Amino acid sequence: MSSDTSPPPERIALGKHIDERAAEKGMTLSEVAKRARRGTEALRRIRKGEVSIPMATRRALEDALEWTPGSINSILAGGRPMPLEEAAPQAYVTSTPQGGLQLWLSVRGADGHPQQMMIPLDLKSVPGLDGLAADERDSLTHQMLGVMVHAGRSFLEEQGRQRAERTSESDPTGE
Repeated sequence: MSSDTSPPPERIALGKHIDERAAEKGMTLSEVAKRARRGTEALRRIRKGEVSIPMATRRALEDALEWTPGSINSILAGGRPMPLEEAAPQAYVTSTPQGGLQLWLSVRGADGHPQQMMIPLDLKSVPGLDGLAADERDSLTHQMLGVMVHAGRSFLEEQGRQRAERTSESDPTGE
């Protein structure tokens, strides 16, 4: 009985992203490890997909590579890292190894730091959408983002209205 001991593809992808970003920034892997306050052997094992990565190490690597917080989680979930210089809001769709789709939204969080959110898109479970061509899928995804933005604005307007009502109830004189 043989067992497959090769690392999961998402861990291999992480190693490739680390190598690409280090090269892009003109850093050696020793410099990345030093900036992340980790040993070069630990970084080698992470790049090869041999170990799981504690949250503190993920954050240290994101800082060293100048990625936004959550970038390593995004890679490990089938997305991509977000360099700090690209921290403007954006959206993109990726395929999962299981054949599904994921919508990734990059936004600023409540703390002001960029974050990535993933929304699974299971188009196969929606009657009539199975087998969409890429351009049709992209068009629907774009329309969905518009609907989400509109719904978000409506939500914020309602929250503002409720807050204004509570404020006027607690201080009827308006002072």
